[in-house]
Amino acid sequence: MDKSQFNQSLIDFLNAAPTPFHAVQVMADKLLDAGFKELHEENQW
Repeated sequence: MDKSQFNQSLIDFLNAAPTPFHAVQVMADKLLDAGFKELHEENQW
């Protein structure tokens, strides 16, 4: 990834996540899309 692509991906992220709440949601979606599973505190891990 060159600097231009990196910068554009950062700008895209900032546009999608203008607040900390949105940033957490965007990252959670990325992790779920990558195959990670959400762990709930009330469930046994």
